[in-house]
Amino acid sequence: DTTLEHSTGLRLLHGEADWTPGLVIDAYGERGVAAFDGEGADAFWRPRLPAIIKAFADGGYHLSSVINKDGTETLWGTPPAKEASQFEENGVLYEVDVWHGHKTGFFLDQRPNRQLLCKPCGLQILPKLVNA
Repeated sequence: DTTLEHSTGLRLLHGEADWTPGLVIDAYGERGVAAFDGEGADAFWRPRLPAIIKAFADGGYHLSSVINKDGTETLWGTPPAKEASQFEENGVLYEVDVWHGHKTGFFLDQRPNRQLLCKPCGLQILPKLVNA
């Protein structure tokens, strides 16, 4: 996928689409954000997170921490500073508030639409619109 060439914000797992029903993990640089769809998914996936994160590392994608989508708990790794995370997408630097943001913090699945918008309007205006 050419839209991922210059991107450090990624959806690593997307629930049923990746054979992990009830679990979504997004990465913003080295910080991961996990969302469990209910208590059953939480009970099933939480003890498996270390193995999942190790599999990412074995595949070349390293996370330093994973927090829950509410930002109230560090699920794995070193508790990160409670500050905005930065990530790059198609040459544009974004900041996302993973502590108070919507769901896992950002609509990473909308990457192609943001790329389409950047062409006619220029790269400088889009981050201001997204973070407004």
